[in-house]
Amino acid sequence: MSSKKIYNQIRKVSLRRMIWPLVPIIASLVALHLIPFEEMLKPVKVSSTEEAIQAIEDGHVYLEVELPRLIYSGYNYMKDSDVYGEYYYDLVNNARCVFYLLEPSEEESSERVLYNVTKRVKVTKTNGIFDNMLEMFSNAIDWTSEGVIEVTEPYVLSEKDYHYMTYWVFFGLVLLSLAYGSILFGYNLIFV
Repeated sequence: MSSKKIYNQIRKVSLRRMIWPLVPIIASLVALHLIPFEEMLKPVKVSSTEEAIQAIEDGHVYLEVELPRLIYSGYNYMKDSDVYGEYYYDLVNNARCVFYLLEPSEEESSERVLYNVTKRVKVTKTNGIFDNMLEMFSNAIDWTSEGVIEVTEPYVLSEKDYHYMTYWVFFGLVLLSLAYGSILFGYNLIFV
């Protein structure tokens, strides 16, 4: 067999092998385009709930909020029989109320106030569980549920749904997949 035929055979095999590395490259590029890694890993920093409301209205979903004061609502988010999270709230100009779902505390007291805390949160839509809590909360403060719903924002700022380390791990896997596909593609390109 002549050397020209051998080179042609190597090129054909290398061309066929260049197709498979395109799969992780394309998948990684699509993930990098569709998933907002930059906002997830570097959330928008705001210094109050009022600024958080403005950031949400501007379309941000991941926030790092500095809070001068948060008040415990007296209600918890339960999964099975365990406390999954605790609802806190903040009033903005005594006209708007924003609820936060935070990690459960070690304390047993139901009259807690948190001062000068910074929380990384993800904006989540309210659900039926939140609506039930809001109705019980309105009864506890002797206010109508319609009145509470009217001043309450239609979302929860959830510390429980912000998974910082998971985002980093997933971002690292996407970059590794991109590097792996690029190296294989380049290796086969050399032989073409």
